[in-house]
Amino acid sequence: ILDMASLGKNEWQFSDTGRLNALFVGSTATINLEIHMKTIAVDAQGKVLVQEIDAPVLRPNGILTRSLFSLINTGTEIYIVGNRPDDTDGVEILGCSNCGRILEMGPEVEKPVKPGDLVACGGLQMATHGEICSVPRHMFAKVPDGVTPQEAAFTTLGTDSMHGVRQGRVGLGDRVVVLGTGLIGQMAAQMARLNGGHVMVVGNNNERRVELASKLGAEVVVLAASEDPVKAVSKFTDGMCA
Repeated sequence: ILDMASLGKNEWQFSDTGRLNALFVGSTATINLEIHMKTIAVDAQGKVLVQEIDAPVLRPNGILTRSLFSLINTGTEIYIVGNRPDDTDGVEILGCSNCGRILEMGPEVEKPVKPGDLVACGGLQMATHGEICSVPRHMFAKVPDGVTPQEAAFTTLGTDSMHGVRQGRVGLGDRVVVLGTGLIGQMAAQMARLNGGHVMVVGNNNERRVELASKLGAEVVVLAASEDPVKAVSKFTDGMCA
């Protein structure tokens, strides 16, 4: 989890163009000013940096949020950082799952939300590691009472995991093999267990992650670096494999 306060206090910079709803507590006025913000990005050489950019524009069917916590999706972001295209000459903003409070709403937003509400947001180039995010209506949800902003920042990856379990139609007594011990794999294994499945988790060479999967409820865990995963899966599924 990235605490957005760790970017440091922003020195807001205004110009005579653009617009942004007033961020001052108690104010409802609209200020015709341009605002700059800090975000986490990667340059053409794969260097991760704090970049100052223009704040995103409000979509008619979306919201602007002030980020509180942003989830670091280690697998995806490490891949993006380590695999920059040869023809890239700019920076790419990182992040895809965060939690923040609504600053402003577009006129087409019909959800029962209002400025100040805590929302979980998702989407590459939308729910970024930026101080302010512009998110369309189908990519955010109001955070229920009792859920912390830190927990809500996991929502996007949690929905990815849940979608996989639903597509697999996991039910009581089913045997489920989860390949991978990253964030999505760990959550998918837990959701499959909650659906009544018997779960095996196969990891590559990260022993700590495999141990975590076991602690989180996987009945069988396999470290592919030290055990043949094909034989292990065959044994777990009584020869049916997966």
